[in-house]
Amino acid sequence: MLEPTEVNRPAVGIKEKTGLALADGGYCSEDNFTKTPAGEVELLIAVQKDYKQPKAMAEQPPRAEPIVDNLSPTELME
Repeated sequence: MLEPTEVNRPAVGIKEKTGLALADGGYCSEDNFTKTPAGEVELLIAVQKDYKQPKAMAEQPPRAEPIVDNLSPTELME
């Protein structure tokens, strides 16, 4: 997703490098959370579809224990 952006950026006259990229829940994967993006881009990825979040939060009990150390990047985001 970011590599084509950086390749095409100069062709359309954009001189500034991409600094921040937003992605929807379709890009939520362990690979996208752990790999280094092209260049110095900060990548923000939604972990779920917006319409699903209120229901999921209502059904989830409050966390009483501390967050454990061995969670994957995706689990840490949820």
